[in-house]
Parts: sequence; C-alpha cells; structure tokens
Amino acid sequence: MSLAILLPFLVVAVAALAAAVVFAVREHRRARTLADELQTARTEATLLERRDDDTGLWNSRFFVEALTREIERSRTYDRPVALALASVDDVSADEVEASMRTLGAAIGGSVRALDVACRVGTTEFGVIMPETDSRSASVASERVLRAIARARTEGGSTPQAAVGIAQVGLDGRWLHVNTAICRITGYTAEHLARLRFHDITQRKFHSRGSSRTE
Repeated sequence: MSLAILLPFLVVAVAALAAAVVFAVREHRRARTLADELQTARTEATLLERRDDDTGLWNSRFFVEALTREIERSRTYDRPVALALASVDDVSADEVEASMRTLGAAIGGSVRALDVACRVGTTEFGVIMPETDSRSASVASERVLRAIARARTEGGSTPQAAVGIAQVGLDGRWLHVNTAICRITGYTAEHLARLRFHDITQRKFHSRGSSRTE
C-alpha cells in the first residue's frame, strides 16, 4: 500500500491520539482540582470542629492540641512558651451565652497574631503564647485583663477576671506559676511544679472538646 493511501489514515490516527492526550490531561487536571477542593473542605471541616460557636475562638480540644505542638516546637528550637488562663466572674447564668461573643472578641483582639486564644470552659479562657517568657507573658496578661474590663455583658455589667500565667518547660512541666493560675487549676504551686501540663489539660479541658464548649 502506497504512502499516499496511508497518509490520510495516519493523519486521522495522530489527530485522534492528540485529542485523547488532551482529554486525559484535562481529566487529570480536573481530578487534581477536585482532590484539592475535597482536601480544603476536609481541612475547613476539621477547623470548624475546633471552633467554639459562642465566642468564635478556638475550643478546648484545639487548645490541648496546639499547646502540645508548641511545647514540641519549644523543645526542638529551645524557645520559651507561656500560657495564660483567664477565669471570668460576675457573669450571671442567664448572661453567659449572650456575653460570650463579646468576651471572645475582646480577648481575641487583645493577643498577638501568633498567640492562640481559646475558650476552655464555661467562663474560662486560655491563651497560648509561643516564644514568650514569663515576664512578657505577665505584660500580655495585663492586656487581656484590660480587654475583659472594657467588655460589657448583655445586662450592661462589667465582668471581672483573674488571669493566671505560667511558663511551660521543655518537658511540659509548669514553671513560674502565679497565684491566679493556682486558683483556676485548683492546685498549689508546689503541686503544679510536680506535674506536666497534660496532667491538668487532659483532665480539665480535653473532655470539653466539642465545637460548642459545654
């Protein structure tokens, strides 16, 4: 069979092959895009599970996970990590739910971008402060206190708060705790010095790890 006769068939075959390649590339790109969108949706769903509905802050489940990660980072890079716990008083049972959004915005707006603000109890909040020593944590806790003092509940009252601070050691032990954090956690300074943060956070906060703090 001569080349002149075969040439049209070859052209059609090449064109069909080229079309198949283009189709395969498009399908591969579409599949990759769908996979990326699915991963994004999963990530967003995971993050939503770790948000507190009432305050918009991270919840207690995320608090435990984030503090664990920061301690690992501090151990790896030999950098300090501090923790503040705030217990808000003078909020009546009827006002708690309605006041949480205001308090969440106040506390979230008072911390640095790298800090992690969480709701860890009904009227308890935690702030993880990476690369922060106890002195800097004390300054940061004053900002949190001032932010809470400026907030107003639905009933118009001003909530009061105690903010406890601690530096967490490379091995997860509680260091340089103040009296407020002892009151909030229910342990003496001597007792805390013998514990690691997981001994308290797992017991006190981890069970509250729903998207809505109970």
